[in-house]
Amino acid sequence: MVGEWDYVERNINGVDSGFEETCQFEEYQIYSNNGTYEHIEFDNPSGTSCIQVESTIANWSINNNNLTITYGLGSVTAEIVELNSTTLKYKISNQDVNDDDIADIVIYTMSRRN
Repeated sequence: MVGEWDYVERNINGVDSGFEETCQFEEYQIYSNNGTYEHIEFDNPSGTSCIQVESTIANWSINNNNLTITYGLGSVTAEIVELNSTTLKYKISNQDVNDDDIADIVIYTMSRRN
């Protein structure tokens, strides 16, 4: 689990949905030995190239097959579907990602960066 992970795919309710913005494919997550989590975000404000715009710092932990990311006062828990030396796949079952007031099942697939 420790290392850097690139986004490969996002699946919402059983459908490969990709990402809304091209720059989201440049985003990645870092899981450190000390339990620190970092999400590196990119955007294309000039319309010509993706640049890093934000970095979110949090803490991470695994209990059984559940990955929990804790941000300040809140947290997100995901079920780890697959984890090996090259692939991290996790499922979040309680987010409304398409703004229809219904909780969606979102599966993220990631590939190890280093």
